[in-house]
Amino acid sequence: MLDKAKVLKLDVLDINNKVIYSTDRFQPGKTLFGKVDDALLILFGEDMPELSKGAPVKIISHIMSGDRIMRTGKITISTYKQMNISVDKKCEKLQERRRYFKVAVKVPAKILLSTYDDEIINYNDGIDVVVRDINIGGIFIETEHEFKEGAELLLEMTLGDEEICSPCRILRVQHRGGELEGYGCSFLKISTEQEQIIARYIFMMQLEQRKRRIRRMNGEQDYED
Repeated sequence: MLDKAKVLKLDVLDINNKVIYSTDRFQPGKTLFGKVDDALLILFGEDMPELSKGAPVKIISHIMSGDRIMRTGKITISTYKQMNISVDKKCEKLQERRRYFKVAVKVPAKILLSTYDDEIINYNDGIDVVVRDINIGGIFIETEHEFKEGAELLLEMTLGDEEICSPCRILRVQHRGGELEGYGCSFLKISTEQEQIIARYIFMMQLEQRKRRIRRMNGEQDYED
């Protein structure tokens, strides 16, 4: 069954593998008895292409982990706002791309506490740091504050308009020119909800970065700070 909580978006392709429509608004269909029917997928959107009933399509699910799952199906209903697809149960995992997508960012954050061995230190006002890149697996934080490799940190940050507070472990201490630059960290025990927040933010940043590249290719002024 399609786990909506772990899917970033769906692509609908024709038999020639051309993308017809992409959306993150979808849900599994239900039978007349109210039970979820895994063979029926309902997509929502605006200005959707109107396809012929019975038209064969492919559906690619983009999973938060970076995996892409493909299933085939046929159109049962197609309007400019809704597309119903009768989906085959057999699925295929497509060739794996990079497991964790990473984006460069500049996000202010705070370290609320740190632990190393049996020592726990609380920082009442928090230690100000900057998150320089992020993926679902972890982050790189820039700070002059010294921690030891293997220390665990409790990090608070806002991604988009959503706030998360997550523990992470320092895997790498990075220096540049003899000076401390920061720490590469992995997330520890983050919830599904936090994974979704991070994945949505990464997806949003990838779209923004792609738009900037297109503007630069077209010779348009980029007003990024």
